[in-house]
Amino acid sequence: MNRSRALSPFTKPVLALIAIYFTASLAHFAHNAEFIAFYPNMPNWLTREKVYLAWLAITGLGYCCIWRPRAGRSWPLHACALLRAHIRNQCHDLV
Repeated sequence: MNRSRALSPFTKPVLALIAIYFTASLAHFAHNAEFIAFYPNMPNWLTREKVYLAWLAITGLGYCCIWRPRAGRSWPLHACALLRAHIRNQCHDLV
């Protein structure tokens, strides 16, 4: 069976938006990580590596939000999306 025919008509645009978000998010966090030493009043414990780890954690959780519901369960999508939004806000407040 051809996989592209089994996908809904919204799948390609959604995947394109996910790719754009992934790229923009990486660029944003990379900029924050690379220039963190120049931001005023940053705590010493917040390092370049921790910014990249925060991005990796947020992106990993987003990946789980997208692909886990394909297993047939919808409640993990909602729980995962809420958790991801909360973590994203908390991490962004630090940087």
